[in-house]
Amino acid sequence: MIVFVDLDDTFVKGVNNTWDFIYHFLKERRTIAEYMWRKLLARLVDMFPVSYAKKRVLKILILFGLLKYKVLEKYARTIWIKRLKNNINTEILRNFHGISLILLTACTEIPAKVISQEFGFSDCICTEFKVTRSGRIVGIKRDAFRRRKILLLKEKFSSDVIRKSIYLTDDQEKGLFESIFKKVEYLED
Repeated sequence: MIVFVDLDDTFVKGVNNTWDFIYHFLKERRTIAEYMWRKLLARLVDMFPVSYAKKRVLKILILFGLLKYKVLEKYARTIWIKRLKNNINTEILRNFHGISLILLTACTEIPAKVISQEFGFSDCICTEFKVTRSGRIVGIKRDAFRRRKILLLKEKFSSDVIRKSIYLTDDQEKGLFESIFKKVEYLED
């Protein structure tokens, strides 16, 4: 059996590991002008008359666009992970000790993969970036938001494996996950 674990508000409580991560990075590691410019553009996107999924992609491109992957990864490993220590739902690690845990999240790959590795998850399925040869982020290669999360899951695991698995999440979109997992446990604050 495999236990798939959602990240934000399930494994890490009270933190959005896409938005909080990038805002902290920009504020601490970039100029105040760049931080304010990116933040303003991201807020303007909220006014667009398009779906949240499209707004989310645009905001990710605005906030992460042209930043160096390795610089963000180093920040996640050295600074971000320390900030999360008090927000980790250690009950999940205790309750499923010895069982294969896989992070299944819409979160962007840098914080998601660092958290996954730091806490001993077997794998991580998340939103992945397009990165240039010079290491700059230029887009989203594979989005794991909502229904796309299931598509990425099915690319890696057979339906039989998924049907025998549990998914721990706070995502209350009824019916999205119940039809594919053996059991879905909704964790609340």
